[in-house]
Amino acid sequence: MLEGLQGSQSLSRESDGVMALMPTNKGMLSQAEYDQLVRDLVNYLAYTTEPKQQVRSELGLWVIGFLSVFTILSLLLKKEYWRDVH
Repeated sequence: MLEGLQGSQSLSRESDGVMALMPTNKGMLSQAEYDQLVRDLVNYLAYTTEPKQQVRSELGLWVIGFLSVFTILSLLLKKEYWRDVH
């Protein structure tokens, strides 16, 4: 499906021995258009696998904030309790 849009490529060896893909015939889209199409497709597939990820990320920030405040309060309470012991 994507080959018709990108065009055919073949593997060739460059002068320094590095293997590279070289286009053999032109596709229906330019390189920039093809890259944008693939980027959009990958982002769409990532969203469909985990649509609630954005909500979980935002909630995670609130949880980290709550835990930070709770940790500070716990440390202050510990200092208050142990003040008479030391």
